[in-house]
Amino acid sequence: MAALALAAAALGVWEGRGPEPRDRERLWEGQFISRKAIAPRPSEIGHGEDPGSRARWEWMMMQDPSTGRVPERIRERELAFARALPKRMPSLLKGGREAAVTWERRGPVNVGGRTRALALDRMNPAIILAGGVSGGMMRSTNGGVTWHRVGAINDLQSVTCIVQDPRPGRSANWYYGTGELRGNSAAGGGGALYRGDGIYRSTDNGLSWSVLPATRTRNVLFDQSFDYVWNLAIDPTDTVNTVIVAATIGGVQTSADGGASWTTRLGGSDIPAGPRYTDVVVTSGGVFYATASSRNSNGTLATPDAGVWRSTDGLTWANVTPALFPADFNRVVAAVAPSNESIVYFVGEAPTITPTGHGVWRYDYLGGNGSGANGIWTDRSANLPNESGLSGNAVFGTQQSYDLVAAVSPNDPNLLYVGAINLYRAPDAFATPGNWTRIGGYASASTYARYADNHPDHHAIVFHPSLPSVLYNGNDGGVFRTDDAAATPAAWTSLNNGYVTTQFYAIGIDPFSSGSHLLMGGMQDNGTWYVDELAGQALWSEAAGGDGGFCAITTEPAPDGLIAYISLQNGVIYRLTQITNGRVDPTGGTGYLFINPFILDPTQQKRMYLAGGTTIWRNSDLRGIPMGSSNTTSVNWRNLTQTSTGGASISALAASTMPANILYYGTSGARVYKLTNAHLDDATVTDVSSGKGLPTSGYVSSIAVDPMNADRVLIAYSNYAIRSIFMTTNGGGMWTDVSGNLEERRDGSGNGPSVRWVEMLPDSGAYSYFAGTSTGLYSTRSLADTSTVWSQEGAESIGSHVTTMVQARRVDGVVAVGTHGGGTFSAVFPTVPPKPPTPASVPRTFMVSRNFPNPFNAGTSFNIIVPSASRVRVRIVDLAGRTVATVYDESVAAGTYPVNWDGRTADGRPAASGVYLYVMDASGNVAAGKLTLLR
Repeated sequence: MAALALAAAALGVWEGRGPEPRDRERLWEGQFISRKAIAPRPSEIGHGEDPGSRARWEWMMMQDPSTGRVPERIRERELAFARALPKRMPSLLKGGREAAVTWERRGPVNVGGRTRALALDRMNPAIILAGGVSGGMMRSTNGGVTWHRVGAINDLQSVTCIVQDPRPGRSANWYYGTGELRGNSAAGGGGALYRGDGIYRSTDNGLSWSVLPATRTRNVLFDQSFDYVWNLAIDPTDTVNTVIVAATIGGVQTSADGGASWTTRLGGSDIPAGPRYTDVVVTSGGVFYATASSRNSNGTLATPDAGVWRSTDGLTWANVTPALFPADFNRVVAAVAPSNESIVYFVGEAPTITPTGHGVWRYDYLGGNGSGANGIWTDRSANLPNESGLSGNAVFGTQQSYDLVAAVSPNDPNLLYVGAINLYRAPDAFATPGNWTRIGGYASASTYARYADNHPDHHAIVFHPSLPSVLYNGNDGGVFRTDDAAATPAAWTSLNNGYVTTQFYAIGIDPFSSGSHLLMGGMQDNGTWYVDELAGQALWSEAAGGDGGFCAITTEPAPDGLIAYISLQNGVIYRLTQITNGRVDPTGGTGYLFINPFILDPTQQKRMYLAGGTTIWRNSDLRGIPMGSSNTTSVNWRNLTQTSTGGASISALAASTMPANILYYGTSGARVYKLTNAHLDDATVTDVSSGKGLPTSGYVSSIAVDPMNADRVLIAYSNYAIRSIFMTTNGGGMWTDVSGNLEERRDGSGNGPSVRWVEMLPDSGAYSYFAGTSTGLYSTRSLADTSTVWSQEGAESIGSHVTTMVQARRVDGVVAVGTHGGGTFSAVFPTVPPKPPTPASVPRTFMVSRNFPNPFNAGTSFNIIVPSASRVRVRIVDLAGRTVATVYDESVAAGTYPVNWDGRTADGRPAASGVYLYVMDASGNVAAGKLTLLR
């Protein structure tokens, strides 16, 4: 197989990431290319082209159409529902073959996902516990060299904060909080997929975990503070009672009995009216400091107990908020100076503070309860970083309180580290202007290239308990360590060695190459990466930064060979070859979804269909687009205006193989359309949804067309509270509900999962059907209307991770899945190869059929007949022997293949009226026909 030397270095994001160059040579058979100029892109949470694009997209996918909201506490409820669904067990298929498959973990082992919880064992710092917000709790016993998941694979995988009991003899006790409120990767409007499930406890040093019953309720409504836990702290001085203070949505909660019961100490019982953001820290002497935002969950001011508070026991609190504090502030975090615990720093978002909209304050405790004259406050907000450069990078920013953490050096009370979008070190804690250094995040204010071996968007800063210069950092790229936190530049080491918490939006495989191990995927905040080895420990390589989206792999004629198409957020698409790369999305394209779908035509891989807001764009020949540019292009693109949806966004695409040139597309407004002769400008659009048995509202998340029969189509709706999966066997004439046991109730209401993707794998007349859902992957061998039984695949590997995409390859039965929080997996399903054609059906001669229609105006079609595997090229030639256009150039097996000409020349201009020849050259064999174009 030709090597795909993706232009990853060309995207400017290889600085120290992934394997060393010698490893890349091993992965890609020695083919290695130089850098080209494609700018890496920033993550999209809270800044960039459209700060709300992710939230709007996820809301469209998941909201209950009848309420416009994601059902409250749906994550807990759908997991409970899924536990009762059948698991896929070994069974005999036709011919006595065993159906059991093994799901291989594919990684990426060297890329981590967003990490909010991070801690080192006080007794043994080689033990690290880290939590991904959708990847669950991970544990390392060798300083991050390797990791393993702890806790049940089907439990809630949201981890936001962690604390170890600091008291002598109690270090085996750990607690972690759940529920990420700001920046959740799967939130959506009005409700969150990863809403919390309370506080979990471990009594065996993090090996196993169970929820504290008092922090979990079974009510459907958002009804308690432990739905979102910001931080936890344990009193290190009380040797009798286990006093835990939890900073939650709505207020600060205290337990004096190890979490068995809780009392609200700050905030109030009315959660929506209580503070939206809180934080808590504790000194080694048992003094707690807490913050509560001025804004509540409804976004209004004057929340109960807004400000800064101090307590010596976690029970009684004194308000120490200074007069210099702004009236309007959101999330504020605290950091105690370990070498002088009378000094505490507070850093937070306050929109009214100029010039950065953020503040930093130093508090010096003098005596008493710390309020009024018993404490000194100094405002240093004006000295936060305020550089000239790129948006979301140059000026100190937290993406609306999403990235925010602070820590003080163990040895120096003036050396403050603050994590926001970037990671900063301030040797005098921002006492003087300009006295700070960027040590992580983006490389500089003028680029979105990442800081070497680090990642933007910071959530955790942890110092080694006995080596004060060693610092650990948790961010949107996983876990990192520097051995000299005071160095400039800081030298980071990635600890993402099997820390598989990555959040995939989409994946791609080589659809036609039997035995190929090539797997590519676009991830949240981590761009697009790829691997060409089956082993789960194989290192992945990076192709692009930002938020990665849909991707596709294909093979083209030399010298290009293996090609990849990758997309970034909001519809940006690049073509990567062994030699160069370039941007290919159309000039004039608008209305893209945050993660926007595109596909390659399975019968003409040089043809692309792109969802362009309310219409479809088609590129007739991607090979004609000049490479090397980072700008949009008009080459070979056509906006198929007849595909207009009238307002809804096009959300899913799928093209046919037999026969070719039928495109199905779905929308965010529940409609499904069929585009016949999609390769032609006058393609015909048919609404195949209205009055045909489909929901009247909802988001069409996926469409799968049977490669053997274009009339057989499977579609999915991803919204909660509606029926999810439908099948047609007559090209959309009527649809049948095949959701079966994935719905709790026949009308779709209840706790059934959100279905993100559907796929079908033909097997010589039989089929395997797959559904990727918010509670894992399911399959069935038989669609039986509403009685269809879907069984969970990979219950002990894929588990309950949100499965965002499924890709199947018929030639060898490979099925690959991408998850949002657990990385990727693949398996080989036993398939029976199609029976060889009978001698009478095998074409004996290279031939071309007559074209139809003829004469023609907008387009014409004909077949090429190939008796043996060949490289086939079809040209349109005028009567003077000049080539007007090349309309087919593929390597094919024996068979009959459709070819189309839209009456345009190679440069996209309308050809003149006249008589032309269509000439097939197949491995030296030539056949030709005559056609007439009338303008």
